[in-house]
Amino acid sequence: MKIHKGDIAIEMLEDTIRMHLGGHYISSFHLAAAASELLSGLSEINGFKGAHRNLKEMMKDFHDSNPSFFSKPKDALKRFNSPKNAIKHINGENDQYVYLSPEHQSKMYIGQCQRMLEENFGMCLLGNI
Repeated sequence: MKIHKGDIAIEMLEDTIRMHLGGHYISSFHLAAAASELLSGLSEINGFKGAHRNLKEMMKDFHDSNPSFFSKPKDALKRFNSPKNAIKHINGENDQYVYLSPEHQSKMYIGQCQRMLEENFGMCLLGNI
């Protein structure tokens, strides 16, 4: 079966909103982050700026404005992505716990997805948080 990744992202986002509203924040965070990656890629393919490109550009601008204070963009992006990567990977015995704020991060990625849908594709999901 051939399925467009936009359809996958929308289904993921609808599911993640239900999970978030049901208090399943870690699962919601994980699924929302995956949907965000798909929507960001689709935005860029269609000539729009995706959330991930915007974030990279912002981190570069911060670093360029004061390199002695702000981390290099690659390092800052790695730290920003650390929570979403930490919940889906384990790197040995000393990596059994993760520090995160799942409700906040779930809500952040859901909002990011909704903004990309509205701004780049003219769509709005009714399940706002």
